[in-house]
Amino acid sequence: MPSGNENKLKQDDEDIKYNSLNDSKFIDTDPYSYFSDLIIQILKNITHGRGVSKRGVNALSLFFLTSGLLYAHTVFPQTLIGFLKLYWIPLFFLLYFTTDVLRNFSWINEGFMRIFGGKRFSYEAIINDSVSLYELETCLEYTAFSADQLIDIVKHLVKKNQFSPKSQAKLMLNTALYEVKSINYIKDLLLEFEFTTKAVCIFLKKMEMRLDHKYLDKLIEKYCESPSVLFSVGKYHKYKINDQNSLYKLGYEFDYKSKPYDLIMVPVIVINVSLLAVFLIIAITWILLFEEGAPHNYLSRLDYVALIIGCLLILFLKILFSLIDLKATQPKKSISKYLSDKKDLDKNVIENITNDLDFS
Repeated sequence: MPSGNENKLKQDDEDIKYNSLNDSKFIDTDPYSYFSDLIIQILKNITHGRGVSKRGVNALSLFFLTSGLLYAHTVFPQTLIGFLKLYWIPLFFLLYFTTDVLRNFSWINEGFMRIFGGKRFSYEAIINDSVSLYELETCLEYTAFSADQLIDIVKHLVKKNQFSPKSQAKLMLNTALYEVKSINYIKDLLLEFEFTTKAVCIFLKKMEMRLDHKYLDKLIEKYCESPSVLFSVGKYHKYKINDQNSLYKLGYEFDYKSKPYDLIMVPVIVINVSLLAVFLIIAITWILLFEEGAPHNYLSRLDYVALIIGCLLILFLKILFSLIDLKATQPKKSISKYLSDKKDLDKNVIENITNDLDFS
């Protein structure tokens, strides 16, 4: 029969073995890991986020490897198109790395979610509580769920007490919500669950002139203490504008007077597009007709045409986005100024309406 000392010695042997195995996990003999960890840490500090993933670092390494081999063993192309043909594989790796880094910026990540977000994956992740709050809000706004999926998600969030004010507003902005089945569910839920007034105002805007008066009466009865809801009923549904409560009428009058802002947008866009088109035709004609106007050391005439088209497209998109931003921010400023001119309105009422109708 083994003695106590023998047992103790065996236990010590196991401890030594266990510690040696654990130590081996922390001793990394792969020099590449130091390089990848350094890149991740540097980018994490620069972007104030997760930096870049391991796959992103691998893509950067493959970019250096493939581009270095091509540069050392091939003749460097003399034209832009030739450069793209030869270096398309390194550029693919660089694009992957750049995309991975850009995911640190919320507005770019939201765009990725809109383009590449799989609705099935997003649905299952939300139901299983395996998404962050930011990812949840982004999915609720941009993912094109089915009506059944949206209903399941809302039921789950309400049950788990996770239907935050921002999540409610993001859900109301999702265009996929406005199908017959999901709309009927949300209409009933608005009367049963206590939504934020901002979410209600978004719903009223999205359903402009599509809600019957009986339902609006029920909605008003529940949210009658909210100036922004009453204002939105008059603004988006032209309802009760002759009521004693002046907020309905103020909403209707503001909507009527703000139409000129929409009319200005159309001629401005048309003029800009026309000027860009004329400049594009002149530039391309000049390059194609006058060979001496385009030096051929590095770029061909077709390369210049491609560059000009790209620059003009970027310029056009910038103008278009600036006009869209102007249109998006105009209503808030206009509502604030419009209501401030009404001497009989309380400042808290003005602030409530202005904030709730800011859907950006």
